[in-house]
Amino acid sequence: MPDLDQPNFITSDDLLKLKSQPNFLKLKRECYRQYHIALKQGILKRPQICSRCKKSKSRQIDGHHKNYNKPLDVDWLCQNCHGKITIQPFIDAHWKEVEKFQKGYKVWLEQQHLENPIKL
Repeated sequence: MPDLDQPNFITSDDLLKLKSQPNFLKLKRECYRQYHIALKQGILKRPQICSRCKKSKSRQIDGHHKNYNKPLDVDWLCQNCHGKITIQPFIDAHWKEVEKFQKGYKVWLEQQHLENPIKL
């Protein structure tokens, strides 16, 4: 079982590679279908406590899939923890792009200054 204290289970690079695969959405839909059938049939039982924050929540506990090839292998998370884990790779990817832009902008500013030095 992964370390649930980590902010995410999958890196932003891994997520982008995964989503670029042609059958990703089909695999994800089939995984969710099997997961919901297992819940209805009682094969999976939804706990009342989040496996990450260990708090009993009045909100629903969700099953988080780390691998869509294993539809019954889920971590049970409250909606708050599930949201944090699911969105974190996108936040990481965003900040990587921001850092690239900032580095490029700094280089551009230095070039501008060398070409047109400010005279005091």
